[in-house]
Amino acid sequence: MESMQHMSELVFMVLCRKLGSSEQVTMRRDISDFREMILSNETRRDFRIICSGSYKEGFKLDESDRDAMISLVNYRVIWNLSQNQINCRQTLFLVDSSESPPGYTLIRLLSPFTLTMKIWASRFGLYGKNYISSSNFRENMRFSSRPDSHVHGPCRSGNFKGVEFDDAYSFPSDVWPPPALAWIKRCHSWPSSGVVDDIIRKGCHFVAIGNKLGNHEENEWRISFAYAEQKLVYSMNHCQFLTYDLPKLILK
Repeated sequence: MESMQHMSELVFMVLCRKLGSSEQVTMRRDISDFREMILSNETRRDFRIICSGSYKEGFKLDESDRDAMISLVNYRVIWNLSQNQINCRQTLFLVDSSESPPGYTLIRLLSPFTLTMKIWASRFGLYGKNYISSSNFRENMRFSSRPDSHVHGPCRSGNFKGVEFDDAYSFPSDVWPPPALAWIKRCHSWPSSGVVDDIIRKGCHFVAIGNKLGNHEENEWRISFAYAEQKLVYSMNHCQFLTYDLPKLILK
């Protein structure tokens, strides 16, 4: 038992040396948060940059990637018509998951107030209503990313100055998904109620990728919990964080 404890302490020390101490991880996160704020301020008001991936989490190796979700803030996805709030500055989409696997949905166009040409060109008709096609959206938005990037799932991926990146455009929703309400009830000792409340308030996003086993693969959107994932990682203690990153270290 004593030898096992000694071995655990050695592993902890090696991981801290390789991945960083608690103070170093906190500093990396602060730098990433500041960078995200600068990027959001520098972009147009219809974009908000949400950084994610290893750098955002504070995990830094030479092979660590930089991921970013580009949230289109002039658009909102609602889950039912009772959430419809008149706002001439936003285009509203309605979730239609009646024919989609869990975690995926079609999004129906409700109010085309601020549609750009690229998003307008992503429309398709179904049952006499207008929807936004994820595959059309990816194709129409591809020139908004770096020209040397390639499609990787819902993202545009590539290598910029030796660093791998994944950029994904998304539509935000201020409402926590009803199918994920059961997750809230499972949160007892961890994470704290404050973290859970913050996650719920931020809602979710929709990224342009369908389920290969679904009936509408080319048109479905996947529900993304990028903000929730980041908050959960930030709420870990350092031992939990190192354990969480250990598989990444082995994989890299």
